[in-house]
Amino acid sequence: MAEIPDWDKLTFRFYPTEWMYRAFGEAGRDPIWDEGRFIPFGEIPVSPAAAFLSYGYSVFEGLKAERGADGRIRLFRPRDNAARFSRSAERLAMPAFPEETFVRACGGIVARNIRFLPPAGKGTFYLRPMMHGTEPVLGVARANEFAVTIYGSPVGDYFTGKDGVRLQIVRLARAAPGGTGGAKAAGNYAGTIRLRDAARAAGFDDVLFLDAAGKGLVGETSGSNFFCLFEDGELATPPLDDTILAGITRDSAIRIARDILGVRVVERPLPIDEVLDRGREAFCTGTGWTVRPVTAIGAGERTRALAAPDLAPRIREMLRGIQSGARPDPFGWTVEVATPRS
Repeated sequence: MAEIPDWDKLTFRFYPTEWMYRAFGEAGRDPIWDEGRFIPFGEIPVSPAAAFLSYGYSVFEGLKAERGADGRIRLFRPRDNAARFSRSAERLAMPAFPEETFVRACGGIVARNIRFLPPAGKGTFYLRPMMHGTEPVLGVARANEFAVTIYGSPVGDYFTGKDGVRLQIVRLARAAPGGTGGAKAAGNYAGTIRLRDAARAAGFDDVLFLDAAGKGLVGETSGSNFFCLFEDGELATPPLDDTILAGITRDSAIRIARDILGVRVVERPLPIDEVLDRGREAFCTGTGWTVRPVTAIGAGERTRALAAPDLAPRIREMLRGIQSGARPDPFGWTVEVATPRS
């Protein structure tokens, strides 16, 4: 039996739980996907020739469930994750996965792993849905057999003990136009690790990628979207395209800033020189990161310190309140998980 972690020492890493979900799909079958089933967490059989092992034929998602002070457990925006999961799959020539099945499976994983849900205020339960092309292939070709696997883990803060992050600019692109940067494709992330590790060795927390065309436009970090607040009150973030992931926390931050706080939010090309010259505050958003202030940005020999965050903590507090149930949910983002009666 998997052990319960120490809730007071929870970090953002994998902790084994007890149940996972698997469903299988086959092109040409009607329906393509079976209903799937919940099975004990463990190793999964896979052919060494499975398409995803050679060719990165894989997409994934990340979303959270949280236990509120009222004892209720809420998933945050699972239908939006389900929709993005299918969009990403279709970009990689895999079949869309039914939204209701996705939401039901995520709720089922939470309910079956209920003892791994951290107490209110101690952390969250992170879910990792994945889709793989599993058919054995040798050449680059469309697979006809697929698997969806969903598991979860209790997690703590992504940056334990840090109020903000330091970013190092790399004049390289995370993704190129026409590529898979707008999909949550597994291969988008492996190429960021070496650069992120080098940035950490230099005293930064992550890297900030620029555009592939060499125009000096802000892209993303290794795993989050970027925002900058200017002195005139404009909050700017790069527009969505096939190089920028449509982050669900990104969209949540935009809507909270615009609709609740009355901030003027603009999605536009964002030159890094403008950020360095005129930026007052900056922050990053992501499922793991939530809303994380940026305290400094390094560009070559120059490191620009940013003002003490004001807007980011307000957005984060409102977002976390909605996620935990401590605040009303005016957007209908949360889905309550039915839990077994004791």
